[in-house]
Amino acid sequence: MKNLSFLIVLTLFAFQVYSSNTETYKGVVTGFVIDAKTEKPVEYANIVIYSISDSTIVTGAVSAEDGSFKIEKLEYGKYYIVTNFIGYEKNTISQVVIDKKNTAIKTIFLKPATQNIDEVKITVEKQLVEYKIDKKVINVSKSLNAEGGTAIDVLQNAPSVQVDGSGTVTLRGSSSFTVLIDGRPTMMTGSEALQNIPASTIESIEIITNPSAKYDPDGVSGIINLKMKKQKLRGFNGVINTNIGTGEKYTASGNFNYKIGKFNFFVGGDYSHKKQITESGTDLELYQTDTLFTTIRTDRTTYRNKYSIKSGIDYFINDKNTISVSGGYGFWQFERLLDNNFHDFTSDLLIDNYKTSDDVFDIKSTYVTANSNFQHIFNDKGHEISFDIFYSNADGETPYDLKEYETDLNYNIIENSLLQKQMLNSVDRNAYRLKTDYVLPINEKNKIELGYQSDFNFSDRTFIYKELINNEMTINVDLSNNLNFTRNIHSAYTMFTSELFGFQYQLGLRGEYSQRYLKQNLNEDVYDFNKFSFFPTVHISRQLPKGQEIQLSYSRRITRPKEWFLNPNPSTSDSYTVEVGNPNLQPDYTSAYELNYQKRFKKSFISAGLFYRHTINAISRTLLASENKMIMTYANINNEKSGGIELMNNLSFTKWWSINASANVYYTELEGNVENGGDISQSTITGNGRFMNTFSLKTNTYLQFMAVYYAPGVFAQGTTEDFYYFDFIIKQYFFKRKLSLSLRTHNTFDTGKYIYTTNGTNYSDNSFYNYEGPVFLFGLSYKINNYKQKNRETIEQNFESGMD
Repeated sequence: MKNLSFLIVLTLFAFQVYSSNTETYKGVVTGFVIDAKTEKPVEYANIVIYSISDSTIVTGAVSAEDGSFKIEKLEYGKYYIVTNFIGYEKNTISQVVIDKKNTAIKTIFLKPATQNIDEVKITVEKQLVEYKIDKKVINVSKSLNAEGGTAIDVLQNAPSVQVDGSGTVTLRGSSSFTVLIDGRPTMMTGSEALQNIPASTIESIEIITNPSAKYDPDGVSGIINLKMKKQKLRGFNGVINTNIGTGEKYTASGNFNYKIGKFNFFVGGDYSHKKQITESGTDLELYQTDTLFTTIRTDRTTYRNKYSIKSGIDYFINDKNTISVSGGYGFWQFERLLDNNFHDFTSDLLIDNYKTSDDVFDIKSTYVTANSNFQHIFNDKGHEISFDIFYSNADGETPYDLKEYETDLNYNIIENSLLQKQMLNSVDRNAYRLKTDYVLPINEKNKIELGYQSDFNFSDRTFIYKELINNEMTINVDLSNNLNFTRNIHSAYTMFTSELFGFQYQLGLRGEYSQRYLKQNLNEDVYDFNKFSFFPTVHISRQLPKGQEIQLSYSRRITRPKEWFLNPNPSTSDSYTVEVGNPNLQPDYTSAYELNYQKRFKKSFISAGLFYRHTINAISRTLLASENKMIMTYANINNEKSGGIELMNNLSFTKWWSINASANVYYTELEGNVENGGDISQSTITGNGRFMNTFSLKTNTYLQFMAVYYAPGVFAQGTTEDFYYFDFIIKQYFFKRKLSLSLRTHNTFDTGKYIYTTNGTNYSDNSFYNYEGPVFLFGLSYKINNYKQKNRETIEQNFESGMD
C-alpha cells in the first residue's frame, strides 16, 4: 500500500511538471458567485461565456462549494458572461475583454428570484440529499421523517446508512464509524448520540465515507458529522418544536439566534422522554454430554431521557478576525426493564428447571462541554488560519439490579428462592483537544493545508459487585474493581490540492502517535500500548459535461478499542452471561477505496458508487460457551473484506411529486478463528433498499410514504434474517409557513422483526426482537423570523452607538 501511494504521488507530480512546461497559456476568467441577499456562496451556479461577435457559447463552468469558479484557455477577444441558477435572477456581464492581461472577475452577485405575497418570499429550496466532492449532505429541513424524531430518523433516508429496528446504525454495513458534532467529538458513542439528538436542532448531516487527512482517521466506514443549527441572519430569529407520540413519547426543543452589529448570540435547549416496548426471545442449545436447551422469553421496556442547553457568542472583530466561544450542559439516561422467563431442560428431562427474573439496568450521565475558536483570514484568496480548544467532561453511573427466582412450570415463584445481584459501574471522563488548521493557496490551481492536533482522554471507572448472602447484600471483592484509562493521540497532517488535465486532485498524509495506558487496580495489573501510524489519502474528481461528475478516493482508517472492550475484570448480568474484556486488544486498520459517479438534471440527480474495504486485525465481539454460561469477549480475528455498489436517485417529476430511492448491495467476507470457538470464516452477499414518495400540494400540504427493506446478512459467528417496515407522514403549514403540524406513523404495519443466529463449536443461539409498532407521532413547529431589513439596520445602528 505504501508503494501504491508513493506511485500515485510520483505519477501526478510528473504529470504536473509536464503540463506546466507544455501548456500554451491563454486567457483565464476566475471569480466567485455570491447570493446578493445572504452574502453566502452559491454552489452549482452555471457560468456561461458567449462570443460577442455571434452570441455562440464558447465554454462554461459550474461554481464550487465556496462559490468559486475558473474558466481557462480562452482565446483573446471580447465576450459576455451569463450566470444563472434555479431560484435566482439571471446575471449578465455585457462585455469582458480577454487579452494578455487576462481578466479576473472577483464577485458575481445573484439576486434571489422572489415573489412578494404579503411579505412572504418564495425562493428555491434545497434538495434532501446534496453531493459534495468529498461527502454527502442531508438537509434535515427537507426530511418529513425527521418531524418529532432524532438524527436516527433523518438517517433512514440517507445514502450509505442503514438503521435496524432497534435504532442501531451502520455505515456501509459497518458499525465502526465516528460521530462528530460541528466537527468535534461527542461524549456519547455513535448510535447513542444519533438516538439522543433531536432532528429539530440539526441543520444538516454530513456523511463522509472516505475522509481526507484533515479528519481523524477513526472509524472503518467513515464519519457522520452533525451540523447544528446556528443562524447568522441579522436580527432575532428562532424555532420552537414540540412532539408527542403514542406510548409515552415526548420531545421539545428550541433554538434562538440574535445577530446585531459585530456580535452573534445563540442559545438552544431540548428535552425528550421516550418509552419503547418490545418483545424478544432466545433459544439456546449447549452441546455437552447431553444437550442442554434453554428458552428465554422477555418483555422489554426501555426509556430514553435527555435534556440539554447550549449557548455561545460569535464576535466578528473585523472582516479578517472572528472569535467564537460556546458551551453546553446536558443529561441523558437509558433505562432498561426486563421481565424474563427461563426454561432449562435436557432431552431426557434429567434437567427441567423454570426461573423468572426482574432485570433493571440504568445508565445515567451528565456532561459539560466548552469550546473556543479563533479564525484569521489573511486575504480573500482563501489564505487563513484557525485555532480550536475543546473540553468535555462526563460523570456517569450505571446501577444494575437483578432478582432471579425459581418457579414452577407456570412461572409461579417458589418461596426462599431469591438470587439477587447488584452492580454499580461509575465513571468520570475528561477529554481535551487542541487543534490548529492552516490553508495556504499557492496560486489559482495549487493549495497547501497543514494542521496539528492533540487529544487527551482520561477516565476513572469503579465497578462494585454485590450478592445476596444470608439476606444481606455483600460486596464481592473478587469481582469489584477500579480501572484507570488514558489515551493520548498527537497527530499532524498535510494536504496538497491541485488540478491536472481537468482533474482536481488532493493528496494527504496524516501521521499520529498514540499512547494507551490501562491499570486494573484490583491486581495492580498495567497494560501499555504505544504506536506510531501513517494515514495517506488520495481524492480525485472531474467535472464532465451535462452535469456529470466522477470521484475516486482512497484512505487508510483505524478502529481503536473502547475502554470497556479492554477491562479484564469479568462482569455478569444474569445466570447465563459473563462479559470480560481483552486488555491486549489492538486497533485494526482498514484500506478503503471508492469510485462515485453522479449526474444532475435541474432539480433531480442520479448517482452510483463502488467501494471496497480491507480490514486487518479486525475487532469483533465473540461468544464462547463454558460451564453452562455464555462468555462474551472481544478479539482481533484476522481479516475482513467488504465491497459493494450503491445506487440512488432523487427525481422531481413535477412541482408536486418527487421520488427518492436507493439500493445497496454488499459483499462481506470474514477470515479468522476465535479462541476455543473454531473457524468463523464465511462470506455473503446482502443489501438493503428504501423507496420514498413525496407529494407537495397547493394547500401547503406535504405527504410522504417510505418503505425500507434489509436483506439477510452475516457478522462474526452469526447471520441475520431480512426485515422491513413502512412509514407514513403528513405535514401541513399555516400562517405563511411559520407554523407547521405533522403526523407520522412508524413501523406502520408492525413488520419490524429482527432475527439473528449465532453459532460456535459447542452452542447454537437463535434470537429475535419484535419492535414496537405502529407508533404515532404528532409534531408542532413554529418559526420566529419576522424582522424586516430596515428594522434590523436601525437596531444595529442604535446598538453600535451605545457601544461607542
